[in-house]
Amino acid sequence: MRNAIVGLAGLALSGCATVPEGADVLTGDALAARLSGQEMRLRPPEDDPFEGLVLIAQFRANGAAAMSGEADGQPIEMFTDTERWQVRGQDLCVFEGQTPEDGDCIRVDWITADRVQLTEVKSDGALETSLATLTPL
Repeated sequence: MRNAIVGLAGLALSGCATVPEGADVLTGDALAARLSGQEMRLRPPEDDPFEGLVLIAQFRANGAAAMSGEADGQPIEMFTDTERWQVRGQDLCVFEGQTPEDGDCIRVDWITADRVQLTEVKSDGALETSLATLTPL
C-alpha cells in the first residue's frame, strides 16, 4: 500500500494549482486538524486505464490511516491496510513504520469543506494533480 495516494494521484491531471474561491491553503497543524476525522476518496480521471478504481483513506485522529479501495463499487481485499499519516508543512504523508520516506508525501494545494487538490512532484519535476472528495468519518 506504500505510496498508494501518491501513485494514484499521479494518474490524474497534470498542471499547476489554482485556488478556487472558498478554498483554503493550509499547512502544519491547521492542515492536520482539517484532515483528521475525514475520509478521502481519490479517483483517477475519466478515460484513465484505472477508471472505476477508488482509493479510500480514512485519517484518524490517532495518526492511523485506514486504507482501502474499490473497483467499480466493489471492495478490493488486497487493497486494505492500516498505515500512519502525518502532515509536514503543506505535505500529506501516508506511510508504514515510524517516519515517512521519500515518495510517501504529496502536496495539499488547497482544501474546501468537501474537496481537496493534491499535487505530486515527479522525479523529472513534472506536476501531476488530482482532486479528491472529503467526508467526515
